[in-house]
Amino acid sequence: MRRAAALSAVLSLLAPPLAVFAQEPPGSIRREVSVTVRTLPVVVTDREGNPPASPPLPEDLEVREEGVPVEVLGVDPIASEPGPAAGPAPAPAEAIPPVAAAPAARRRTAQYLYVDTSFLRTRSVKEVVAAVTKELPRLLSIGPLEVVVADPAPRVFFPASADEAALRTVLDGLAKKVPGRDRVVALRKELIQAQESDPKQTGAFRSRAATAPVPGTQLQRAHLFQEAAVIREGMGRLARWAASFPTAEGGIVYLASDGFDVDQAEFYSNVEGVAVRTEVTPMVEESLRSASQALLSGGFTTVPIALNASASAPSASAAEFTGRDRVYTTLSPTSGPTLMLHPLDPLREYAETTGGEVLVSAGQLAAAARRLSSRYVVSWKAREAPDGRVHRVTVRSRNPQLVVRAARGIPAGTPQARSAAKALDVLEGAPAEGGLPLEVSLGHREKTKKGRFGAPLSVKVTLADLKPLLDRTSAPRMRVSVAVEIPGSIPFVWHEERDLPGDYGKGWIFEMPIEWPDGAQRIGVVVEELRTGLWAGRGGDLEKAWAPSTAR
Repeated sequence: MRRAAALSAVLSLLAPPLAVFAQEPPGSIRREVSVTVRTLPVVVTDREGNPPASPPLPEDLEVREEGVPVEVLGVDPIASEPGPAAGPAPAPAEAIPPVAAAPAARRRTAQYLYVDTSFLRTRSVKEVVAAVTKELPRLLSIGPLEVVVADPAPRVFFPASADEAALRTVLDGLAKKVPGRDRVVALRKELIQAQESDPKQTGAFRSRAATAPVPGTQLQRAHLFQEAAVIREGMGRLARWAASFPTAEGGIVYLASDGFDVDQAEFYSNVEGVAVRTEVTPMVEESLRSASQALLSGGFTTVPIALNASASAPSASAAEFTGRDRVYTTLSPTSGPTLMLHPLDPLREYAETTGGEVLVSAGQLAAAARRLSSRYVVSWKAREAPDGRVHRVTVRSRNPQLVVRAARGIPAGTPQARSAAKALDVLEGAPAEGGLPLEVSLGHREKTKKGRFGAPLSVKVTLADLKPLLDRTSAPRMRVSVAVEIPGSIPFVWHEERDLPGDYGKGWIFEMPIEWPDGAQRIGVVVEELRTGLWAGRGGDLEKAWAPSTAR
């Protein structure tokens, strides 16, 4: 049933744009033209941040894909109900132009409050809940709200609902039961306290103003790598949550997080034996890119809510904001080392990648919700068929009275970030049926050099039932993603892509001899057709050979 539902969804998405017949006079030859249409949700407001007086038209917007102008086909509103007025009383209900019931029901925006306790101060959950509760009527005018708590693994705290009374009760319980864990700041405080209590460690940190580095310690090294693991795991969980939805319908994610430093070198000034900016920071940056791309690929507009990003220093009075630029938490010379320097950088990356905005005060949520209620779907004629990459997109207004906010890219097919998140989920035993009939087998282990071992991987996909669908796409292409679990380290994922041969109706077989790293225990394998998004996965233990029936 799951496979049939996934196939039905793909068919409904692909059918409209792929076969367009030119109108011909009687007796002429009918021509079929293949057209790929891409769509992107955008926020369009007037210059004051309010919904425009009249809906924008295709000629009001300019879209460029990979820097090349494209033909805008339509700008369609995403239905929302009238929210609380910002100033004068709202017009009577009968004065509001009616919206067709069926389209409104289909186009309501799904919303998610994602509470990541690992990156929230202890009091932040209560403050975020208070801000959301205050603006709940306005938010529910956009669409239903689901509450997700990552503590640390994401779970649905309350399913999507438009019931304001029920949500108020749930949010009140969330504020009382779930505190912020503040794991990164806790690690840094713990390290400072340990070094201050040991005379041998005196001066092991330096302030931002210091000019000479101080020799690092094993304690610093341990905390550095532990902090990097906490950050990468948190972003990995967010990426996998974003990729867990069967279709990329997306919505709005209100990401409750006080942020963290992407560049740990600004705090861990000189850890002995570790080049922080070349060994650790790139791993964190890659995890940030993957999480941002997973949110983008899922169709999410991300709105981080960071109400206590400025409280990451020991002295709250030391923090200062610099407009929409970075937040710096500065300290007087007697206040000790800085605990966080640029906590908004990763949050801004999420927002800018997906067309959202970062909120640093509770009062900003009302204006943000007003802007988000003015969402539209822009459609344009793509120059190329889906290729599994994220294409760079810019959307700007040709109308000086309109302001447009949009994601800076669009997935054309299934990007690797989404594939990696699926493979990691399969590694942990999550359901892995997305419409693709799949068999995976793993050969017997054989020892190789340097403690590694070989175990050939074989993938077989049955495509006979899917051939009519694939025939309607341009150049079907397969991706195999393999996640590998090694105890004591973060799982890694590698990808391999292949074009489908012309006789793919007989099926597709992928075989590869692989040398697995020492200590590898489990793998998760995901296979996807990149044009349609059909996929499936299997996971299993590397300690024994798989037969297709035992891969699960």
